[in-house]
Amino acid sequence: MKSMTGFGAASRSRSGLAAAVEVRSVNNRFLKVSVRVPSALSSREHEIDALVREYVTRGTVNLVVRLDLRERPVKVRMNEEAVQAYRKLLARLGRRADLPDAPTLDLLARLPGVFEAEEIDAVLPDSDWELVRAVIVTALRRLAAMRRREGSNLRKDLAGRRARIARLVGRLGKRAPRVVAENRDRLRERVKALLGGGGEIRVAEEDLAREVAILAERSDVTEEITRLSSHLDQLGEALRAEEEVGRRLDFLAQEMLREANTISAKSADVEMSRLCVDLKVELDRLKEQVQNVE
Repeated sequence: MKSMTGFGAASRSRSGLAAAVEVRSVNNRFLKVSVRVPSALSSREHEIDALVREYVTRGTVNLVVRLDLRERPVKVRMNEEAVQAYRKLLARLGRRADLPDAPTLDLLARLPGVFEAEEIDAVLPDSDWELVRAVIVTALRRLAAMRRREGSNLRKDLAGRRARIARLVGRLGKRAPRVVAENRDRLRERVKALLGGGGEIRVAEEDLAREVAILAERSDVTEEITRLSSHLDQLGEALRAEEEVGRRLDFLAQEMLREANTISAKSADVEMSRLCVDLKVELDRLKEQVQNVE
């Protein structure tokens, strides 16, 4: 089991190139990858996206690559065509203004376009890309390791919640038949009280039994408790599984909450209602935690 929340970082440098990578992931129903890279790596974005998908199958992933090329020697060349053009223009300006001074070297050097620096980050060479790729893979592996550690903690937490839910379902299962019997006895006593014990009106036993049966059917939660028990078994299997089970756990949590709501709606018994409240609280917590599972 893996969590969808994690962080990984790595850095490396050689021959004037320093690369640093940070990758973060948070919850999402699907996989959403966001990559931020300098212009030198813009042509590699699809490769970086593919690398992320090798390590993550679900969640929002933000990956940032930073490059530092300041230690790499920069080539500068003089634009001779620009220099000649400036000289001609300045000479023409001098003649028109009747200024005998010729343009100085200091003036020419400060004019735009005279000197041009090589674009060191236009496209990263393949040899440099291999280094950056290795740094990205290291960061992704660290992200995956953290997600596994968090997933182990989630598994323990979910197993504890499953045990608490199972105990509540067991108590509901024991209480449900007793509620039917108590309702039957309560109905008998109510009929006796209404009749006053001495009137002409009599209630046949079969009529009373029929009313009890109708009442029992309306409040019967056997099917819901059976389905809850089945869902708990599937939850246990999912917690022991090795593959990604986040969506399966999310579905089971929703189904169990639906069954708990049905039991609560059918129950007029105080004890059953209290158990339903406790059950729904635990299921809400379970559902919240499940949102973190990949």
